[in-house]
Amino acid sequence: MGLLAASVSGFNLLRNLFAIQLSELLAAIAANYERFVHLPLRSLISWMHLPQPPTWAVDVALLWIPIGGVVLRSAWVLRSAAHQAAHEIPIGI
Repeated sequence: MGLLAASVSGFNLLRNLFAIQLSELLAAIAANYERFVHLPLRSLISWMHLPQPPTWAVDVALLWIPIGGVVLRSAWVLRSAAHQAAHEIPIGI
């Protein structure tokens, strides 16, 4: 809660100092995201002579990369723990 309160008060301070509106800030972030993420991907897709996907499809694909990484890492840890538990020798038998 303290981090949230500090973030809000920090944004208010910056907004008052530089006269920045939230909509302008979000629009600038979205424009930079499209310029530095979408443009290289669209160039790569064009270079491979594939049809251009819609913008939302690019965003969904980019969102699935970290989600897939988290799922893969979790599955790897669970598999390793199960493998280790299966090969432990019980003591005292």
